[in-house]
Amino acid sequence: PKRLTILVEGESLFNDATAIVMFTILTGMILQQSEPGIAAGIGSFLKVFVGGVLTGYVCGRIVCGVFGQIQKVPIIKITLSICVAYFSFIIAEHYLHVSGVMAVVTAGLVVGSLGPSVMSPPTWHSLQETWDHLGFWANAVIFILVGIAVPNILMSMTGTEVGLLGIMILSAFVARGVILYGILPGFTFGNWVAKVNMAYKTVMFWGGLRGAVSLALALAVMENPAFSEDTRHFVGVMVTGLVLFTLFVNAPTIGAVMRFFGLDRLSLADQAVRQRAIKVSLNDISKYLEHCAEELEVSPELTREMLDRYHHRIDALNRQQEQTRKIPRVDWLRIGLTTLTHQERAGYLQHFGDGFVDSTIARVLLAQTEDLIDGIRLDAVRGYEAAWNKHLGFNWRFSMGSKIQTWTGYCGVLAELLADRFEILISQRKSVRALLTTEIKNVTQLLGEETGGELTGLLATRLAVIEKALTMLKLQYPDYTRTLEKRYLSQVALRLESTEFEDMAQHYIISQEVFQDLWRELESSTRRISKRPKLDLGLQPEKLVARVPLFADCPPDRIAHIAKLLHPKLALPGEKIIRKGEPGHTMYFISSGSVEVAGKGESILLGTNDFFGEIALLQDVPRTADVTAHGFCNLLVLDVKDFRDLLATTPDLKETIERTAQKRLPPSGGANS
Repeated sequence: PKRLTILVEGESLFNDATAIVMFTILTGMILQQSEPGIAAGIGSFLKVFVGGVLTGYVCGRIVCGVFGQIQKVPIIKITLSICVAYFSFIIAEHYLHVSGVMAVVTAGLVVGSLGPSVMSPPTWHSLQETWDHLGFWANAVIFILVGIAVPNILMSMTGTEVGLLGIMILSAFVARGVILYGILPGFTFGNWVAKVNMAYKTVMFWGGLRGAVSLALALAVMENPAFSEDTRHFVGVMVTGLVLFTLFVNAPTIGAVMRFFGLDRLSLADQAVRQRAIKVSLNDISKYLEHCAEELEVSPELTREMLDRYHHRIDALNRQQEQTRKIPRVDWLRIGLTTLTHQERAGYLQHFGDGFVDSTIARVLLAQTEDLIDGIRLDAVRGYEAAWNKHLGFNWRFSMGSKIQTWTGYCGVLAELLADRFEILISQRKSVRALLTTEIKNVTQLLGEETGGELTGLLATRLAVIEKALTMLKLQYPDYTRTLEKRYLSQVALRLESTEFEDMAQHYIISQEVFQDLWRELESSTRRISKRPKLDLGLQPEKLVARVPLFADCPPDRIAHIAKLLHPKLALPGEKIIRKGEPGHTMYFISSGSVEVAGKGESILLGTNDFFGEIALLQDVPRTADVTAHGFCNLLVLDVKDFRDLLATTPDLKETIERTAQKRLPPSGGANS
């Protein structure tokens, strides 16, 4: 299972990295290169470990940033991925005096996490293949070097050392057992880590093979003349014996452990999917064979004989499918949603590869698909719905950006977040539409009409929610929408030009010289339009004041004076602008948009030219209603001090506000604020 593979490989990776850090610290103590002691050891470990992690993180982020600036040259990106391993090690180990190994591990994790969002899918695949080769060669070289020394080590092994080796092996298993069965469950109680079942823990317990890294560390001791001959011999014998035990005892029997827990077999749901996949393939193959037989004028008897073989296999699968009726409907939905989400992820990678989204947006989209998969795994349909609703909401970043805009007047943070939201929603809409128009047909064919219908309904609901969120943005910022649409069409046109020129070059219609010249021109155009236009939130006070009909008849100098008293604010959809019962120090004029005022037993909508929050200022009482933005809403905020000044200098406005406040006050029972 994939999760088991991740658990085993991840645990092995960090075990090895931690072991190397501990090896370095203990070696320094033994050779008297550092002060021995528990406190000193713990302090040194934390410094070396955390310092290595930070160094690797910085190096990984830097190289990923460079990846994003390199276009169409995969070999450079692959070379840089190799260089960052060496550079992070050298910088950490020789200049910062922290763990070079942890720096390499962390840099690798950063590149592995961010890589798909800064490289095209073909380049990422090539990079993975390159590192698979390098990893295999490195392991092979280590085992060859140790293999040369193993015969001499084992020949000199004494009976006492055999006994000590047995004690060490037993101690290693006891330590693993304490961690997996004793400490790990404690973390699951607080939801710090996902629960690991007994079968997985047992495989991790028995399959914690010590290999290349252990041998490499042993070689470092054996070849270090600073250690005594007895120490070098002892370390070589113990480590080699432990590694050989895991290779010749644990490794051959790990399959039996997995079979005992049934981990080598597909689940009932996966078996059903397998059978249906075979059935779909056999149906397609039989139709194609029949078509080929007609074209080649094959004798009907031979054609029938060939087709009968496939029909018999299909009949056998139909009989086996009776067992699949025992599978709960929620499992079918979970399989379908997982499949569709993986296809959605592939679509986002394609958007990035085609240049329709940048690396920042791609990372967000990929992270959101991981959230969807986690939600499906935890709670099937409800988990999927909860995840997509969370993505469409406004998180803490928007809240912080809104506060910065309100407190300081700086709109840059909020504008960037809303521009990101534009691109994310556009990309999501495109992907979900593709799922509904093409991919759902294949999934329905595999999982059945009933499941396919439910999945179609879920996708349609999700698409409608995305469309609604995108429409809100379009209505609020129509000019920016047109700019983005124009940019998108330009990107499509450049992509089509690129495809046409590549096709011409492949068919030798144009020479390589002509193709390279055309390609350079396309690259220049692509770079020119790849920079996203800036979003203007339109929060200039003078413009907002001029849009409010209450102030429409004021002369320009009066509008300028009023604009100095009012502070612009962009309220996000669903944002609670006023809470009932809290002190009131401001009132609000609606320049555009609408808000919902929830008072005693009823709610009313206020729109452009309306205002709210005046009762708390006029009566010096707490807020008497909740006010929530009904969509994007441009507001003008008036503080209590400026409120009195404005009313004193604008009698007609004072009369309007007081008259409206009287209508909203009890005992009418209406909603008020």
